[in-house]
This record gives sequence, structure tokens and C-alpha cells, in this order.
Amino acid sequence: MRRTLTSVVWNIITSRPSILTCLAKGLINYSALARDIVRDVEREVGVSGVNVNTIKVILIRLSNKLRSNLRSIEDQILHILARSALRLETDLVVLTINREYIQPKIAALVQELRNARFLQVTQGINTYTIVLAKEIMNKALSIIGEKAPYELIDDQSAIILISPREILTTPGFVSYVTGLLAWSGINITQIISCHLDTILIVSTNDVMKAYTVLQSVITSARKFLTK
Repeated sequence: MRRTLTSVVWNIITSRPSILTCLAKGLINYSALARDIVRDVEREVGVSGVNVNTIKVILIRLSNKLRSNLRSIEDQILHILARSALRLETDLVVLTINREYIQPKIAALVQELRNARFLQVTQGINTYTIVLAKEIMNKALSIIGEKAPYELIDDQSAIILISPREILTTPGFVSYVTGLLAWSGINITQIISCHLDTILIVSTNDVMKAYTVLQSVITSARKFLTK
């Protein structure tokens, strides 16, 4: 039963990112958290009367394990941030088009727009999403076919985070960056990973706020590592 309880508690905690973060940092009242989730635990295991102290012990063990992992990951993320740089692109649009309409023309589209100021093409299961400079949108639509149905998100900007090679093997980096923006109330319209570049598409109304948040974190990381 202990193993089952541990698994259930873990699943409940991981569904609440803010609690998971506090648990990983040891900044939480284990007794209060155990009391808070005991009903959820009972519901998941199908047993009533689960001992709150048992849940508390599980939480402490999970916290110790998470804390050890977090220290290592945070150090790696800090080193990546300190060696990262930001680039900004404004006046972009996001086009989403059904795959059947665009797939036969994708090669021609990329060829014709290869010298564009900004162009990113992402293939999904049923659609293609194209992020491109606003000034070439009409040209792109003429290649695709203006009768093709599409969804347009206007007034977008891109923040491009250019990082060292370690980003490829470091868990949690993108989660950390997107979490910073989420806590600042900034929605990410699209996120694109291109080798060492992390491309964040946000509303132009939010782009300077997002840029400031990320630049502040990069500056802090550099200062911390030079101490």
C-alpha cells in the first residue's frame, strides 16, 4: 500500500506545479499539505481513512529527492542563461493553414521566401503554422492560394533566446523560461525550438515586458556566476 500511496501522492503533486516547486525547495508545511490532499489521495486509492501522517512522511521523502535534483538542474540552467543572448523581431504574423492546402506548395513557399526577414514553418498533424514578417504575408498567401482557408494572428513579435550547446541536454530549461513569462502574465502564442535557438512568439503588446523579464534573469545569472 505504501508504494501505491507514494505513486498517488506523486501524481497529485505533479499536477500542481506551484506546490511541486515549493516542495522541491523545501518551502512548504508538510502537515498542512498532507491535510490538504488527503481527500484526493483517498479518492485515487479508493480507500477512506488514509493516515495523514503517512502522507506527510511521503511528502518529506519526495521533497528530499526533488531538492537534490533541483539543485543540480538549477545550476545547469543558470550556466546556460548566463551564456545566452536575446534577439527581438517585431511586426510578425502567425498563419495556420490546413495541411491539405499547403503541403503541395511548401517547397515553393520556402524557396520564394528564403530571404525573408523572418520565416518559421512548423508542421503539425493536420496543419502548418507559419510565422513570418508582416510585409511578406500577401506574397505568402499568393503562393499558397488566397482561397485557402487560414487562421491569422496579427501583431506578433518574436523573442529569440540564443543559448550554448548545453541547452540540448539540460532538462527544464524551456519550462523555466516559459514559467517566468507565465508568472508575469505573458501568454506565448507559439514556441519553436530550432537547435540552439528558443523562439517565443508573443503579442506585440507584451513583447517589451517579456524581453525585460528574460534580460533581467540573464543579467542576474551572469552576476551570480561572477561572485
